[in-house]
Amino acid sequence: MQRNEYRLTHAELLARLRYDPRTGSFYKKNGRIAGTPHGDHRRVYVHGEFIYEHVLAWFYTHGSWPDGVVDHIDGCGSNNRLASLRVVTFSTNNLNRHAPNRNNSVGILGVHRHSTGFRAQLRVEGKVYRSEVVPTPDCAAAKYALLRRTYCPEARPNG
Repeated sequence: MQRNEYRLTHAELLARLRYDPRTGSFYKKNGRIAGTPHGDHRRVYVHGEFIYEHVLAWFYTHGSWPDGVVDHIDGCGSNNRLASLRVVTFSTNNLNRHAPNRNNSVGILGVHRHSTGFRAQLRVEGKVYRSEVVPTPDCAAAKYALLRRTYCPEARPNG
């Protein structure tokens, strides 16, 4: 989520919470852990709004809101250790998907049907890369892996 219009200031955050970059946890001033699970991530209610912990961790340690999407390098949305976080573009973050969209009839990430077989397709920063048409979904999945290695080496290899 990219959003730079949070009302929380850095000074207010430091006054309300403590962050441990080794564990990725936030603590209230009374020592209790802050935040609650929300899907695969955790979020904290602070200054009248819910903010994801990985975004807060970036803000807490760098003093400014991220200028892109805060990505979990290891793919674990609840791991908010600073070493596991990086700022990437929306496109790069979207490459870290583990599963295909719901409307993907083939059921394999990056693979779709073509009139004469199957094809891999990858979109990076608005540019579309397609493989040649191959006879099986597994062949197309291998082509998709090759496209990922070629055009987006900064993305996690396993999606």
